[in-house]
Amino acid sequence: MKKFKMLTALLVAIALVFTSIPAGGAKAASAPTKATVTTSKDLVKALKDGQFKTVTFESATKKTVTIPEGDYSKTAVVFNAPNAKIVNNGLFKKVVLNDVKKFSEYAKGNTISARDEKATIAIAKGAEVKKLAVAKKGAELKISNKGDIEALTVSKQADSVQITQKGAGTIAEVVLNAVAKQKNRIINFEDL
Repeated sequence: MKKFKMLTALLVAIALVFTSIPAGGAKAASAPTKATVTTSKDLVKALKDGQFKTVTFESATKKTVTIPEGDYSKTAVVFNAPNAKIVNNGLFKKVVLNDVKKFSEYAKGNTISARDEKATIAIAKGAEVKKLAVAKKGAELKISNKGDIEALTVSKQADSVQITQKGAGTIAEVVLNAVAKQKNRIINFEDL
């Protein structure tokens, strides 16, 4: 009788274990896909880690942040750093400039989304930007272009925008979306 009770208890325990496992089997906890960092060191570490789909850099401090050369093409990087100067040497899935003082591009192949009201964007000699999209209403961007920009796009949200392009670089295509075509916009192209 004692053996029967022990066997019954064992079978009940086994049944409880199996009924608590989901039909698809046990799953490990998934790693986070987003990271927010506040220092240059942590930014570089998060990028080199390679596990994050989006890395956001946030800082109100006046500083220069240099991103080393590398293939981070599975990661989008977002900047919320109004007093920072960003020097980029890396290839990303996407670069989003929500708020920066200056962004300097040295890499080849990036898509940059400028959502800043006032920023200076410098494209270095030898750098190639697939697309530079302006997406902020009332934006006043200064673009110093010594490299190549495949497409400069002004989105529907940017109904009033002023872009001054200086430098010996090229912009292959300028696209003004529907609403942007109907509103006030000033685009100046000047050579140095």
